Amino acid sequence: MRCNDTPKVARAINTMLRNKLVRYKANESGVYMFVPSVPLKFLGLPIKHISGFDLDTAFKGVPDSVMVGTAPPAFLEIDIAAPTSELKKRALDAGLVEAVAPSNRGFQVSAKGWASYLASKSHNVMSSIRCAA
Repeated sequence: MRCNDTPKVARAINTMLRNKLVRYKANESGVYMFVPSVPLKFLGLPIKHISGFDLDTAFKGVPDSVMVGTAPPAFLEIDIAAPTSELKKRALDAGLVEAVAPSNRGFQVSAKGWASYLASKSHNVMSSIRCAA
């Protein structure tokens, strides 16, 4: 997940589904959320949810979703149980490139995930890292 090119969202998530690493949780307007079936980590931090949207390829074995409005760009987002400062530091230390306008290629870190409205409320400290087209 270097976020230098358009993410292969369905390819990544379908591989995780096929290997039973994640399971379907919810969807809305074409954005799908998955939860780990086994403990998963990203940059050594626990993953709580994985969300994504892919215009070109479908996710396998999930319910259809009706898209309302304009389609978002393809994106892959990982919700982590850690503060944003720690997630950003680890991403930069790992050599990931932070998104900078005008290309916006790279990762973005947020205290609230873009697709977190699909997740149940959590009392844990959460942050998200997102790679978008």
